[in-house]
Amino acid sequence: MTMTLAHPADEALGRFVEGTLDESERKAVIAHIADCDECRIVAVDSAEFVESAKVGLRQGRTNRSWWLAVAAASILVVAAGFTSAEDPATRVEPSYAELDSRPLEARLSGFRYLKRVTTRGGNDEAAPKLDIMRSDAAEAAARAHAIGFLIRTAKFRHAEGIGLLLAGNAAESLSLLKSAATSDPNNAKYRNDYAVALIATRQFELALAVCDHALRIDPLSLDALFNRAKVLELLGRNDDAIKAYAHYLTVDHSPSSQWADEVRQHLDMLQSSRSPM
Repeated sequence: MTMTLAHPADEALGRFVEGTLDESERKAVIAHIADCDECRIVAVDSAEFVESAKVGLRQGRTNRSWWLAVAAASILVVAAGFTSAEDPATRVEPSYAELDSRPLEARLSGFRYLKRVTTRGGNDEAAPKLDIMRSDAAEAAARAHAIGFLIRTAKFRHAEGIGLLLAGNAAESLSLLKSAATSDPNNAKYRNDYAVALIATRQFELALAVCDHALRIDPLSLDALFNRAKVLELLGRNDDAIKAYAHYLTVDHSPSSQWADEVRQHLDMLQSSRSPM
């Protein structure tokens, strides 16, 4: 239905899209456009115009196709009275769980274990399942991007970054995941996931520093402990990697941990490759 109360001024809608309203003004506009079709359409159209001017063409898609998804998500978000408790990244988890192989070398926070199956040519993941997961991830990224216009928090920069990373756009995910990590400096999970994107883009030295930062925040983070050992292995620092993997096992000592099983396999491989004394 359409509200009978006065519409927000054009200036207020413009500042809402730009994100320059104070918290009470922003909440008042959200409450209004949840019931006002006219103002909601104006806000979405304005957001499309502003963002298309900023980002230009995205890889593999035009502004229009990208923003059709964003605008639709924006309308759904506002009309449903979206709350900041929801995380769009969770929408990828069902199709991710269907994969036969982990699509990334490193370990994302909160995602279930998948064995990393590789061949000489790279990841040996079946294409149809991977395509479905990447499509879901791209949709989650678009939704998080739209929500970010309404609720500007590190959570939605992180969610958009994870969506882009899993959609196969690791380079695009970097600035978002870095922004989320720096905006919430005590969040070890955000630091860890930024490191995952750095590993995916082969920036190993920086990834190691970011893992170390995550572990200063949470020394018992299994995600960051695993990724730190992984990046040391990728750097060819085998002795350090052996120590890091062994340390991981002192923290993750669950007999049913599949991550621990993978760590033991890497330890065996690295130790067997050592030259005899």
